[in-house]
Amino acid sequence: MPLYRKRKSPFWYYTLTIDGQRVRGTTKQKVKSKAQEVLDEQRLKARATGIESLTRKAPTLEEFSNDFLQWVKDSQSIKAPTKRFYKHAWDMLKVTKLAPMKLDAISNSDCQTVTFPGGDCHANQALRTLRRMLSLAKEKRLIFGELPKIQTRKVWPRSVAMSLPDAALIASKMPDGDPKDVFLVLRGSGMRPAEGYAMRWEFVSLDRGEYQNPNGKTVTAKRSVPLLHDSLPVLQRRRATQGLPREGWVFPSDSKTGHVVSINKAFSTARKAAGLPAVENALLM
Repeated sequence: MPLYRKRKSPFWYYTLTIDGQRVRGTTKQKVKSKAQEVLDEQRLKARATGIESLTRKAPTLEEFSNDFLQWVKDSQSIKAPTKRFYKHAWDMLKVTKLAPMKLDAISNSDCQTVTFPGGDCHANQALRTLRRMLSLAKEKRLIFGELPKIQTRKVWPRSVAMSLPDAALIASKMPDGDPKDVFLVLRGSGMRPAEGYAMRWEFVSLDRGEYQNPNGKTVTAKRSVPLLHDSLPVLQRRRATQGLPREGWVFPSDSKTGHVVSINKAFSTARKAAGLPAVENALLM
């Protein structure tokens, strides 16, 4: 309550939330109506300083999500992949116990116990997005004080290396086409799947046998990638059949991105046909 009494004191005391901080004081009044006048005066003084709200309550994570997603959409400094990252992360967050919680009530312990589909990589995507949501809410003065130090989860590295014989066996079970070509290029170059899917001819040097990856998941993703094993012959053949293009997607498709976005189905089918176990973190080396 804004007005209250302390034990063994004849005076009324007040409490206000100003700029996110709880402020307490004495009205030096014994009569409640007089104390209310003092409280109202304190409120007027606070408003005169330009504080937007004296008693504003923090919204829930779900209530704030609309503002966050609109900010993501309108931002001129966030790249398209990061916007998709945030959108997908919110789709995971909105069905958890965190969604109906007040922003200033979310703690690291809450984040440690919440579950997400898809393993720890997906969990960290959601937790990093939650960090950004809370920091944006603080920038907008919707919450105050220290933000919780949200810890991400341990992600174990891929531990199974695919041997050349296994890769050749899998490729033999795949029909000719984009998935097989993508698989052979990934296997021969060691690139991440997303990097291979988005390859462009202007960064391919068949003479030198390398691909200059323009960007990627990390700062070090921009690098020169040697085209080893079957990857170089595959690219030579594709360039010839595509009319020797100097630019454009190496693996074009009718997807929204304009290029192949996954070969998971074809890869899983071929791996099963080859009689190999379905290892979740098989490494395309």
